[in-house]
Amino acid sequence: MKIFFIKILNFLQKINLFLAVPIVFLIKIYQKTFSPDHSFLKFKFPNGYCKFYPTCSEYSKKSFEKFGIFGGFPLSVWRVLRCNPWKKDYSIDNVPKSWDEIRKEKEKINTKNKIKT
Repeated sequence: MKIFFIKILNFLQKINLFLAVPIVFLIKIYQKTFSPDHSFLKFKFPNGYCKFYPTCSEYSKKSFEKFGIFGGFPLSVWRVLRCNPWKKDYSIDNVPKSWDEIRKEKEKINTKNKIKT
């Protein structure tokens, strides 16, 4: 019975990654056409336009490739929400290696918030 569930989980993971393929393709098209950091518009911003490294579109592309549609979508939305005109500093923000790394980051933020209050 355990092997059956493992096979089902593997199948669902493959479907999750397969569903992300068209989204990755659309991100690549966006990067080649409209992105100020990747397209022909790059000459207008020689030092780059994005406040993060990698850029939001590159981050989204990597997150969809790594975590599929169900994991990549929330990571991408959270990244775009953090990129705003009020953010003063530029930072490096790589795609997490695993879900455990995301959980540890959330725990670190929660402990910082508890200490402040």
